[in-house]
Amino acid sequence: MVEGSNEKVGDDVAFGVEEGATIDGIDGGTSWVFYCGVPVLGQELRKLCSEFNQRGATRFEFHKEHF
Repeated sequence: MVEGSNEKVGDDVAFGVEEGATIDGIDGGTSWVFYCGVPVLGQELRKLCSEFNQRGATRFEFHKEHF
């Protein structure tokens, strides 16, 4: 694995969301975000989903697993 490669992918995804990029030319829609892990990261993901929902046509629906 190349050091820093995950950061580059994350930056590309964030840029695409901010610029309103779509998959296969589909405008809008809903993307489900599923997370299972430490609460602090879940809180950040929930916050980011909410922020991105304010920016474009794609809705991000956050779901956290509890085990």
